[in-house]
This record gives sequence, structure tokens and C-alpha cells, in this order.
Amino acid sequence: METRFFDWKRDMPKRNKRLLPHWSLSDVYTFVTWRLADSLPQIKLQEWSSARAQWLTNHPKPWNEEIERLYDEKFGEELDRWLDSNHGSCVLKDEHIRQAMEDCLKHFQSNRYKIIAYSIMPNHVHVLFYPLSGLQVGTIVQGWKSVSAHLINQALSRRGTLWNQEYWDVLIRNELHLERVVRYILEDNHGTDMR
Repeated sequence: METRFFDWKRDMPKRNKRLLPHWSLSDVYTFVTWRLADSLPQIKLQEWSSARAQWLTNHPKPWNEEIERLYDEKFGEELDRWLDSNHGSCVLKDEHIRQAMEDCLKHFQSNRYKIIAYSIMPNHVHVLFYPLSGLQVGTIVQGWKSVSAHLINQALSRRGTLWNQEYWDVLIRNELHLERVVRYILEDNHGTDMR
């Protein structure tokens, strides 16, 4: 099977839309981030969401590299700073919880997906991967979130929502973009390269 990168001129996939739009592709490198439900201060998140919604209205996808860079600078970096300041319960800092999350990620490695790199932070997870077997990115991420939520809630003797409903996804455009994302993941304290 030939692996490939996202080309917005060629691919123009259908988008899923809940709160965030998601591309529905099953055969391109993808970088996803999802976070614990309590990981961001609500007042800051509301301000960020309002500014982001207005910006997205003025800059509809698909984006070229320049627009994506501007978006990352304006919204991604700010969100990253908030996440990296470890708000919320930060249950993923516990070694046993972290191991359960890692086991969940690796469970279908080389069967349903090929993980390139990942990082499990105290309140969020980054994964760069390539879907296999025609599976959609959303299906894979939902599987990770669902199984890990069950395992983590059980380990913590708790119930209820663990993960934020949404996740962020970026389709990788080329080898340079791939390497930039791998570097970003590995810069986190717990980044793992699986190549």
C-alpha cells in the first residue's frame, strides 16, 4: 500500500461537522490532539472559541499553507500554551493512567493504523498516524477516546465524561510538514517516535 500526504487540490474530502469541522479521509497522514474535559479554563475557552469562529467564517477551508500557518499562530499556539500549563485534573500524569492510555494507542498498531509519533501529556494527547484498512480518522480517534475513558474511569473509580467531545485534526501535506509535526511531538516531555 502506498502512503500519501494530503493535497487539498486533489483530495477535497467531505467534512464532518460537529463543533469543529473534520475531514473524512482514510488514507493520509493525520495529526490529532484531544484533551481532558476539564483541561482549559472555561472563560478563556469561550473567548478563544468566539474569536476562532469569526476567523473561520472569514477563512473557510480548504486552506493553503500560508493560511494554515496563520491559523496555527493565532489559535493553535495559544491553545497549546493553555494546555501545556496543565489546567484541570491532569489524570494522565499518573504513571498507571498514562500506561493505560499508551496501551490503548498501541493496541491496533499495524492493524488499523500506523502510529508515527505520540505524546501523552498530563491533560491532553497528541498522535501522528496513518490510517490503515480504509478506516476513517474519526472512527480511530473515537475508539481511542472511548476505550481509554472506560479504562481510566475504572482505574480512578469514577464515572462520567473524561474527554472533551471534540478533537483537533491536521492532514499532513508533505514530508517537511510530517517532520515538523514529529519534532513538535518529541519536544513534549513524553514524546515517543515509533518509526
